[in-house]
Amino acid sequence: MRALWLGLVLILPWPLWAGSFCPQAPDSCVEVTGQASLDEKDTAYARQMALRDGLRNAVMRCQVQVRSQDQVRDFRLEGSTLNVRSAAAVKYFTILEETPDREAHLYKVRLRACLEPVSNQCGTPLAGGFQPRVAIGTVLVDHPDQVRDIRDLTQGWRRMLLRAFEQHGYRNVVPFDIPPALMRPQHVAPSLSPALLAEVREETGAQYLLLTVIRDAGAQRVPATHLQPALDEMLEEVRRSYTADLSPNRRSLTVEYFLIDLNHARIASQDLLRRLVEGEASVGRDKPFGGAAFMRTPTGRAMLEQVVAETEKVMKTLQCAPFEAEVLERRQDADGKTHILFFATPESGLKEGDQLAVYHRLAPTVRMGGRSLGTDRVPAGFVRVVRLQDRFAVAEIVAEKRRIEEGDLVRSW
Repeated sequence: MRALWLGLVLILPWPLWAGSFCPQAPDSCVEVTGQASLDEKDTAYARQMALRDGLRNAVMRCQVQVRSQDQVRDFRLEGSTLNVRSAAAVKYFTILEETPDREAHLYKVRLRACLEPVSNQCGTPLAGGFQPRVAIGTVLVDHPDQVRDIRDLTQGWRRMLLRAFEQHGYRNVVPFDIPPALMRPQHVAPSLSPALLAEVREETGAQYLLLTVIRDAGAQRVPATHLQPALDEMLEEVRRSYTADLSPNRRSLTVEYFLIDLNHARIASQDLLRRLVEGEASVGRDKPFGGAAFMRTPTGRAMLEQVVAETEKVMKTLQCAPFEAEVLERRQDADGKTHILFFATPESGLKEGDQLAVYHRLAPTVRMGGRSLGTDRVPAGFVRVVRLQDRFAVAEIVAEKRRIEEGDLVRSW
């Protein structure tokens, strides 16, 4: 039966699986092995794939859920697309032994991997804790006339979002003023034009763009009694005869947010947040958004709750998002080593020595009916960060199965 499969490439999805070993201390270590298909021309790449296989085996020891697609030729691993959700992450590892088995066409490694517990149960074998850069756009309002009583609403909401991200320990954020072309008419999602999103990415270096739209903030006066409607209206007329104006006592707040993946021109997360304000719903221009007086009003407290809810929902998406950046330049130094440059900041969490995978773009963006469906990419190699500047990183190519070029995608494992 084995002869029937020779030369075929199989795509094998890994099933869900749970391990029994979980780290009880930060330096709980396990010994594991990994292997990958060895090609004489790609020894360095085979070594990285074997390390990847070994590290995956390490985190699979602890309450793991794995969704993976492996490319196997003649029953040997040649490529892998990995999505691991584990209660542990690799803190560091040591190579105990590595052997290129030319006869079996396998590269084998034996590792000692030290694990640390993680609470969010998402990540990859080398969970470096990287933070993708997020651009936080100016808040938009569908009906500006509904918020005339609130001063500095749009800029104040964004400042509060930036503060909320910081309180969550997320530092890799930047404010961004949204161009009018990015938003479509009212009650419709933002434009996902790759050209427009590319401009945002080039200006900010961000991987994600957070757009917030206040869909409804209408205030109204609702009779406070539970009598018949006709009697309610009569009592309201009596009140108006003694007070020239009755302030609104109810306000509906509806906010929609979009977290846009700029690299793939898609919406990564979106939700509609609703609140109902009961009590004195009017704020007054003498209470700027975010100030102490504003926060004491029912509308101020409700809007703060919406900012907190929006931040928490976005953070759930970001905590499992890999770091990604396009290759900006390929260059060869005087010592003969080949390096690439890509956008990164110290706030991303990248450090010298960190290893990243590179995916090669096979063809231009795939489209259907004028809509972008994404880009076909395949594994190309591995790089190691050697220098990190304020706005970009320099990484040395340590393994290259396909030629790494400008426009390829650098990604955390």
